[in-house]
Amino acid sequence: MDLATREANELLLKEKRPWRCRQYEARVQSIAECLQSLYEIVLALSDSRSRHKYNLEAERTNTHKNCQARRRPKSLDETKSIRDWLGYETEESKETNKDVKKRLLDIETSKGNKDGEIQNESRASHRPLRKWKQT
Repeated sequence: MDLATREANELLLKEKRPWRCRQYEARVQSIAECLQSLYEIVLALSDSRSRHKYNLEAERTNTHKNCQARRRPKSLDETKSIRDWLGYETEESKETNKDVKKRLLDIETSKGNKDGEIQNESRASHRPLRKWKQT
């Protein structure tokens, strides 16, 4: 209970005590009804205040969400442009890597052919010696 509700409740209880005499019964009845209606009004105002606070908080939350939603397309565009740029950069390096791999394969195959030729030549040159030593 907030302060206004508590004070209205205290006033209601405070004012009911002295008016309990029989001589003032009619007057007490009308005052009690007025105090009761005043108490109900205070309760209604308290509820209204609580709902208003809740609605303000909900509105702040919605405003924050809307601001974020407005920022998202810009952020999305920035993300797309960064992805495109990175794609361009990586595509270029992929092409470079492919070229380097092809060149290495060409070098290895050409080196392998030369080594093979050299080995064949060396084997051919040693064969007669082996044949000569064997005979």
